[in-house]
Amino acid sequence: MSTLHRFAEAAVRRDLQRAHVLLADDARIVAERRRLLTDHLAWMSGLVDAPDERVADAATALFSTACAFREQGDRIHREELLAAVTALLRATERVPRWTSGEAVRGLGEQVPWLLDGVAMPPGAGLLVRDPGGREIARLRAAAYRRAKVRLWGAVSLEVPRQRAAVDR
Repeated sequence: MSTLHRFAEAAVRRDLQRAHVLLADDARIVAERRRLLTDHLAWMSGLVDAPDERVADAATALFSTACAFREQGDRIHREELLAAVTALLRATERVPRWTSGEAVRGLGEQVPWLLDGVAMPPGAGLLVRDPGGREIARLRAAAYRRAKVRLWGAVSLEVPRQRAAVDR
C-alpha cells in the first residue's frame, strides 16, 4: 500500500470518528453544518473501493444515509447515519487498502485534509518545490482550516485513543 493510501485511509477514519462523535451527541446540528457534514461523508464514501463486500456495502449505506439526513435532518435519519458511520469504521478495521487508487490520486488538492492531525516534527514543515506553490499551499491550508471549523467546530473533535475503536 502506498503512503498516499495510508494517509487517505487515516484521514477518512479520522473524519468518520469525528462524525461519530458529532452525531452521537444530542446537540442540534444546524442546517448549514448538517449540509457540510453530509456532503463530506458522501464525498468520503466515494473514496472507498474495496473488493470486500462488507466494506463496499457500508460505503454505499453511508452515502445513502448521508443523503437522507441531509434532506430530512430528523432524529431517525441521524441515527441511521450514525449507524452507517459505525458500520464503515468497523468494516474497514482489518481490511487492507480499501480506498480507490483513482480517487486517492485525485487528492493532490486535499493535502491539508490529508495531513490534518499528523504530527509534524519541528522544522521547515511541508516542503513545496515550486516557489510560487508556497503561497497556493498556504491559501489551501487556510481555506481548509476555515472549512474544518465550520464542520467540526472551533475545537477539533479529536478522538481519545481509548475511543479510537468505536464502541463494539
